[in-house]
Amino acid sequence: MQIYYNIEKLDSDTAITLGTFDGLHIGHVKIIKQLVEDAKKRNLKSVVYTFANNPSTITKNNDKPSTILEMKCKKRIIEELGVDILMFLNFDEEQKNISPDSFIKNILIENLKMKHLVVGYDFQFGKKAQGNTELLIQESKKYNYTYDIVEPIKKDFVRVSSTLIRNLLKNGNIEDANYYLGRNYSLEGIVIDGEKIGRRIGFPTANLELDNNFAILKSGVYITRTIIDDKIYYSLTNVGFNPTLKQSDFTVETHILDFNESIYGKIIRVDFYKRIRNEMKFNSIKDLKESIGWDIYTTRKYFNI
Repeated sequence: MQIYYNIEKLDSDTAITLGTFDGLHIGHVKIIKQLVEDAKKRNLKSVVYTFANNPSTITKNNDKPSTILEMKCKKRIIEELGVDILMFLNFDEEQKNISPDSFIKNILIENLKMKHLVVGYDFQFGKKAQGNTELLIQESKKYNYTYDIVEPIKKDFVRVSSTLIRNLLKNGNIEDANYYLGRNYSLEGIVIDGEKIGRRIGFPTANLELDNNFAILKSGVYITRTIIDDKIYYSLTNVGFNPTLKQSDFTVETHILDFNESIYGKIIRVDFYKRIRNEMKFNSIKDLKESIGWDIYTTRKYFNI
């Protein structure tokens, strides 16, 4: 998959989908799969046009949503879906203020050579979100492109949306969030140096470097799996501030079962399965160690290992 971080003039005719794709939930995946399928049928290059930041961070003064999906995960999932080209742009004032007509003509048609379009039924774009699917359908005759408008997905009569998933994650309902994502919620990043307190008490942890604006998952202890160099390990992950050890920064610390290698500087992925308890302040290190021992037992029982 080719990745562009600025708008480029492409050489091949394309099929394009556009959107923030925050979380890449099952509705988003349906759109991208439709794009890839349509592109192959029409002998076009498939293009996902999306953003490295949430447009709401620019368009809204208050209530800016935190990130559901880290950028490393977003790129990986889009590539796994078979997309040819990813336009991975930074949403800025220029993107915010472009008129819908100019966006279609200058970006989609002249630069990206769009011949086919796939979008969700409620897609909006351009200055003050004045562009919509009706305009895209209307302009298809003028610019000679075809289109597919994808209807929303519902599971158990619930409309799947990024807002739904964000709220589930904030409340620690990881299993429900996974259901609507269509996969396990995951974090991916570089293992960085921590204070090594876990190692000193017999439970070494890998501390994950996080993207900016990440504080979405409710604090607590989670059953997880960790992927290192394409190998899967069972693990236990503490998300939060670790009050017993009086940490002030929000951290993601993963204890990998039956593993004692140095992985500083490596990119790892942590997949979340189940939240098993709140973050707690213990009266002593002894009480903390006993609780971690129980958490490990619970994890082994969950995975039957």
